[in-house]
Amino acid sequence: MSMKNTCCTLFRVCTERGNEMQTPFQQICDDNKEDRRDPKRGAAAPIKPGMYLNLFHGRADPKQDMDDWGEGGPTIGPLQFGHTTYASEIKLNFKEVEDHDRYFIREVSSWNYRSGDIQFRTEAELEIAEDMVFYDGMYYGDWSFYLHE
Repeated sequence: MSMKNTCCTLFRVCTERGNEMQTPFQQICDDNKEDRRDPKRGAAAPIKPGMYLNLFHGRADPKQDMDDWGEGGPTIGPLQFGHTTYASEIKLNFKEVEDHDRYFIREVSSWNYRSGDIQFRTEAELEIAEDMVFYDGMYYGDWSFYLHE
Protein backbone atom coordinates (compact mmCIF):
# COMPACT_ATOMS: atom_id res chain seq x y z
CA MET A 1 0.00 0.00 0.00
CA SER A 2 1.34 3.41 -0.84
CA MET A 3 1.17 6.16 1.74
CA LYS A 4 -0.52 9.33 0.49
CA ASN A 5 1.22 12.36 1.90
CA THR A 6 -1.47 15.05 1.80
CA CYS A 7 -0.92 16.46 5.29
CA CYS A 8 -1.38 20.15 5.77
CA THR A 9 1.63 22.03 7.04
CA LEU A 10 1.26 24.95 9.41
CA PHE A 11 -0.24 28.09 7.87
CA ARG A 12 -0.60 26.47 4.45
CA VAL A 13 -3.67 25.44 2.55
CA CYS A 14 -3.89 21.88 1.27
CA THR A 15 -4.70 22.45 -2.36
CA GLU A 16 -5.34 18.76 -3.09
CA ARG A 17 -8.24 18.61 -0.61
CA GLY A 18 -9.05 22.28 -0.06
CA ASN A 19 -8.54 22.00 3.73
CA GLU A 20 -7.45 25.16 5.51
CA MET A 21 -5.61 25.14 8.82
CA GLN A 22 -7.77 26.38 11.71
CA THR A 23 -4.99 27.18 14.20
CA PRO A 24 -1.20 26.78 14.30
CA PHE A 25 -1.67 24.12 17.00
CA GLN A 26 -3.74 21.72 14.94
CA GLN A 27 -2.44 19.82 11.97
CA ILE A 28 -5.02 17.77 10.15
CA CYS A 29 -3.78 14.92 8.00
CA ASP A 30 -5.75 13.30 5.24
CA ASP A 31 -3.56 10.20 4.97
CA ASN A 32 -5.18 7.13 3.57
CA LYS A 33 -7.01 5.61 6.56
CA GLU A 34 -6.04 2.08 5.53
CA ASP A 35 -2.37 3.05 5.84
CA ARG A 36 -2.81 4.24 9.45
CA ARG A 37 -4.72 1.18 10.61
CA ASP A 38 -3.05 -1.96 11.91
CA PRO A 39 -2.72 -4.27 8.87
CA LYS A 40 -3.19 -7.33 11.08
CA ARG A 41 -6.76 -6.46 12.03
CA GLY A 42 -8.00 -8.89 14.62
CA ALA A 43 -4.58 -10.46 15.19
CA ALA A 44 -2.41 -9.79 18.23
CA ALA A 45 0.79 -9.17 16.31
CA PRO A 46 2.64 -6.27 17.96
CA ILE A 47 5.81 -4.99 16.34
CA LYS A 48 7.55 -3.55 19.43
CA PRO A 49 7.58 -4.49 23.12
CA GLY A 50 5.04 -2.64 25.23
CA MET A 51 1.42 -2.48 26.33
CA TYR A 52 -1.28 -2.94 23.69
CA LEU A 53 -5.03 -2.52 23.44
CA ASN A 54 -6.79 -5.22 21.43
CA LEU A 55 -10.35 -4.50 20.22
CA PHE A 56 -12.61 -7.36 19.18
CA HIS A 57 -16.24 -8.50 18.85
CA GLY A 58 -16.91 -5.61 16.46
CA ARG A 59 -19.93 -4.53 14.49
CA ALA A 60 -20.85 -1.49 12.39
CA ASP A 61 -24.23 -0.96 14.12
CA PRO A 62 -24.26 -0.93 17.94
CA LYS A 63 -27.82 -2.27 17.94
CA GLN A 64 -26.96 -5.26 15.75
CA ASP A 65 -28.13 -8.55 17.27
CA MET A 66 -25.00 -10.72 17.40
CA ASP A 67 -25.13 -14.47 16.74
CA ASP A 68 -21.35 -14.81 16.52
CA TRP A 69 -18.19 -13.05 17.74
CA GLY A 70 -18.30 -10.26 15.16
CA GLU A 71 -15.33 -8.58 13.51
CA GLY A 72 -11.82 -8.67 14.87
CA GLY A 73 -10.37 -5.27 15.60
CA PRO A 74 -6.95 -3.66 15.63
CA THR A 75 -4.16 -4.18 18.13
CA ILE A 76 -3.22 -0.62 19.14
CA GLY A 77 0.15 0.27 20.67
CA PRO A 78 2.71 0.26 22.11
CA LEU A 79 1.24 2.43 24.83
CA GLN A 80 2.62 4.20 27.88
CA PHE A 81 -0.77 3.83 29.56
CA GLY A 82 -4.51 3.49 29.09
CA HIS A 83 -7.06 5.18 31.35
CA THR A 84 -10.86 4.93 31.46
CA THR A 85 -13.01 7.82 32.68
CA TYR A 86 -16.50 7.00 34.00
CA ALA A 87 -16.87 4.30 31.34
CA SER A 88 -17.28 7.08 28.74
CA GLU A 89 -13.86 7.09 27.08
CA ILE A 90 -10.49 5.38 27.03
CA LYS A 91 -7.51 7.71 27.04
CA LEU A 92 -4.35 6.33 25.47
CA ASN A 93 -0.80 7.62 25.58
CA PHE A 94 1.65 6.21 23.05
CA LYS A 95 5.38 5.80 23.59
CA GLU A 96 6.23 7.40 20.23
CA VAL A 97 4.51 9.83 17.84
CA GLU A 98 4.99 7.33 15.00
CA ASP A 99 3.03 4.70 16.93
CA HIS A 100 0.20 7.21 17.53
CA ASP A 101 0.12 8.04 13.82
CA ARG A 102 -0.50 4.41 12.82
CA TYR A 103 -3.98 4.66 14.36
CA PHE A 104 -4.92 8.32 14.74
CA ILE A 105 -4.65 11.57 12.80
CA ARG A 106 -1.51 13.57 13.59
CA GLU A 107 -2.06 16.79 15.56
CA VAL A 108 0.38 19.43 16.73
CA SER A 109 0.51 19.78 20.52
CA SER A 110 2.98 22.68 20.63
CA TRP A 111 4.86 24.87 18.21
CA ASN A 112 7.72 27.30 18.83
CA TYR A 113 7.49 29.94 16.11
CA ARG A 114 11.02 31.22 16.83
CA SER A 115 12.87 27.93 16.57
CA GLY A 116 10.36 26.16 14.33
CA ASP A 117 10.24 23.19 16.73
CA ILE A 118 6.99 21.25 16.50
CA GLN A 119 5.80 18.70 19.06
CA PHE A 120 3.11 16.24 18.02
CA ARG A 121 0.49 14.61 20.23
CA THR A 122 1.05 11.13 21.60
CA GLU A 123 -2.37 11.03 23.28
CA ALA A 124 -5.65 9.79 21.86
CA GLU A 125 -9.17 9.13 23.12
CA LEU A 126 -11.58 6.36 22.22
CA GLU A 127 -15.26 6.93 22.93
CA ILE A 128 -17.25 4.30 24.79
CA ALA A 129 -20.78 4.44 23.37
CA GLU A 130 -23.59 2.01 24.21
CA ASP A 131 -21.14 -0.06 26.30
CA MET A 132 -18.79 -0.48 23.32
CA VAL A 133 -15.55 1.14 22.22
CA PHE A 134 -15.98 3.14 19.00
CA TYR A 135 -12.99 3.15 16.64
CA ASP A 136 -12.71 3.66 12.88
CA GLY A 137 -16.44 3.32 12.21
CA MET A 138 -16.86 0.13 14.26
CA TYR A 139 -18.23 -0.62 17.72
CA TYR A 140 -16.25 -3.20 19.72
CA GLY A 141 -17.96 -5.02 22.57
CA ASP A 142 -14.75 -6.46 24.02
CA TRP A 143 -11.29 -5.05 24.59
CA SER A 144 -8.16 -6.11 26.42
CA PHE A 145 -4.95 -4.42 27.51
CA TYR A 146 -1.91 -6.74 27.54
CA LEU A 147 1.86 -6.55 27.75
CA HIS A 148 4.03 -7.77 24.87
CA GLU A 149 7.67 -8.31 25.84
